Amino acid sequence: MRSPCPSCGSAETGPSFTFDWEQTETEVIAVDPFYKCSMCEHSWQVKGRLVLSRHSDPDDQAATRSFAERLKGPD
Repeated sequence: MRSPCPSCGSAETGPSFTFDWEQTETEVIAVDPFYKCSMCEHSWQVKGRLVLSRHSDPDDQAATRSFAERLKGPD
């Protein structure tokens, strides 16, 4: 995420933790992760999905479609 901190405006932000994730044999996706600012320590939740790990064949069209569907989520 390349958004500034909503509290202090710093660009020194990044993912910190999540309560929910989706895991398959080849992928791990964080659902609605929290981000934190390293300058002011403010944390906030971001609605969306964050790919933590993906180890599948990029030429496998079925795997790519399945991955894209998981990123869309149920919403």
